[in-house]
Amino acid sequence: MVALTVGIGMVLIQDIMPESPAVIMAHYSNMLRFVTLVGGGLIRFFVEYFATDDLLVATGILPAIGMVIVLVWLRRF
Repeated sequence: MVALTVGIGMVLIQDIMPESPAVIMAHYSNMLRFVTLVGGGLIRFFVEYFATDDLLVATGILPAIGMVIVLVWLRRF
């Protein structure tokens, strides 16, 4: 799921900045690290304080929230 999200983000950045592929790859690398760290923290939080069923619901809702944020951001440009 992380690779899918970061891959979609990279495609969106390529549409915005097609003239600078090196910057796009740097963004991809940085976002992959960032998403891995944040995702690990979120998983630890949910495992500690919520049941397994809640964790499954959250893993379905969080990507949807992220896509809404990306779509709202894209509409601004």
